[in-house]
Amino acid sequence: MTPAPLVLAALFAAPAPAPADDPDLIGMPGMPDVPAETAPAPAPADEAASPPPPPTGPSETRFGATVSTRLDADLADDGGGEDTVESHLRFDLELATRLSPRTTALVAGRISHEARTPDAAFDDGRAAALAELREARLSWQGDGVGLDVGQLFLRWGVADAVSPNDVLNPQDFLDPAPVSFETPMLPVPAVRLTASPGDFAFELAVVPFFVPHRAALFGSDWAPVGGDAPTAGLLGTLELLIGPEADDDAWALFTAPRPPDESPRNASVGTRVGWHGPGVDLHLNAAHTWDRLPAVRFDPALGDFLAAARANDTGTLLRLYPDVQTRLAGGAPLLDSRYHRLDLIGLDLAWAVGDVLVKAEAAHSFHRTLYRRDFSPLRVPSLSYTVGADWMPDPDVTATLEVFGLRPWEAAEGGYLYVGRHLVQATGHLRWVVIDARLTADVIGQYGLTQEDYTVAPSLALTVTEGHTVAAGVYVMGGPRDTLGGVFDRNDAGWLRWVGAF
Repeated sequence: MTPAPLVLAALFAAPAPAPADDPDLIGMPGMPDVPAETAPAPAPADEAASPPPPPTGPSETRFGATVSTRLDADLADDGGGEDTVESHLRFDLELATRLSPRTTALVAGRISHEARTPDAAFDDGRAAALAELREARLSWQGDGVGLDVGQLFLRWGVADAVSPNDVLNPQDFLDPAPVSFETPMLPVPAVRLTASPGDFAFELAVVPFFVPHRAALFGSDWAPVGGDAPTAGLLGTLELLIGPEADDDAWALFTAPRPPDESPRNASVGTRVGWHGPGVDLHLNAAHTWDRLPAVRFDPALGDFLAAARANDTGTLLRLYPDVQTRLAGGAPLLDSRYHRLDLIGLDLAWAVGDVLVKAEAAHSFHRTLYRRDFSPLRVPSLSYTVGADWMPDPDVTATLEVFGLRPWEAAEGGYLYVGRHLVQATGHLRWVVIDARLTADVIGQYGLTQEDYTVAPSLALTVTEGHTVAAGVYVMGGPRDTLGGVFDRNDAGWLRWVGAF
C-alpha cells in the first residue's frame, strides 16, 4: 500500500464514533464562568467540559490534569514481525482563567509516549515520545458576538462517526485502535468570529497555516505500507537509511516533500450559517481549505530497481537498468507528492423528536483526491453524506446508529481503492450504565455495506473512585483483503486502560 492510501485508509478505518466532549478536556475543570449577562453561546461540542462549579471571583483560575495509560495485547501472533504488545501513555495539563467579565483564556498541553514490540521481552521494541501544545485560546464575548484567537478546534457538523462537513481540523491517526470515543483531531492556529442574532448563528473561521493529518508511515501495525510491490523497495531503502528510531518523523517528508508553506495565500477560510428553531438546528457550510490526503505519484520502475538492489538480484538489476537510467537522465522523479485545494459546500441538520435525535449531513467536494486500485491518484468531484439517529430511552441507555456514504461523480476502472464505486458503511454504538454510573458497558461496531468489512469493539469501564476509571475490552476487525477491515485484520487485540483526573 502506498503512503497516500494509508491516509485514505485511516480516513475511513476509524469505526468509533467521536465523543461529545473533546478528549483533551474530559475530567478537567471547565472554563471559568462568565456572568449571565455576558455569557457566551455554548461552546462547540468538542470543547465542552464537565459542568464547572459556580465562579468565586472575577479572576478565577482553574488547573487540571489527566493521566491515561493503556496496554494492548494481540489476540493472536500472526507472525511476520507484527507487534503483539503496545503501550500508550498520555499526560494532559490544562489551565483556564477568566481575565475579565468578557474575556477568558485556556492553555492545554500534552505529553505522550508510545511503545510497541513483536515480543513481550521488548527485545525489538520501539518507543517514541511527543510533547505538544493542544488548545491555546483567548476568547472574548460581547453582546451576541464572540471572538476566539489561538490554537482551536473548529468542529462542524452533527455526525459522530464521520462528519462530511468537519474539514477545518486535521485528524490524528497515530493510534487509530477503536477502543473509545476519542476524536482523532488536531487543533489548528485560527481566528473564529461568531454572531447570534435571534434564532440565527453565523461563524467565520480563518486558518492561516496548513496543518497536515498526522499518521505513521511505517514501524507500526497501523501503518501497513511496506508489503506492497509499488512501495516495498523505496520503503525498505528508507528504513535502512533512517532506522526505526525515526519512523514517526519520516512519514510527513515522504508523503509530501513540498507541503504548502506558511504564507497568506495558503490560508483556509470557512463560513457557517445556522438557524435554530423548536427542536431543530440547521446549518449551511462552505469552506476553501486543503485536501489533506496528498496526491502521491510513485515511479514503479524505480521502486522495483531499489527492491532488486536491496535483495542483490543481479538479473533483475540488469533487466531494469536501461529503463531506470533513461528515466533518471530525463529528470524523472522517484516520487511526486502534492496537496491540493478542497472547496466544499454542505449542510447539516439535527432534529429532536421525543427520545430520538435525528441527524443528517451532506457535503459536495468540487474536487478531492482518491486513488485507483493501481495506487494512482485522481482528483474527482464527490458527494459525502451521513444519516443517523441518537436514541436515549432513559439516562442509563443510549444508542447511536449512523450510515456514512461517499459517492465519486466520476467512475474509475475497477473502482477506487477502499471506496469502490460507492462507499457505504454503518457505524453503531450502544452504552448501558449497569451500576449507578459506576459500571458502564459499551459496544462499538462498524460494517461496510458495500465493502463487507467489519469492526466490533465491546468494553467495560468501572469508576473506582471519583476521577479514576479502569476499563478493559477487545477489538476485532476483518473483511476481504482489499478492504480496510481486511488490511487491519491482524491487529485484533485486547486492552486494559486506567484514566485518572486531578
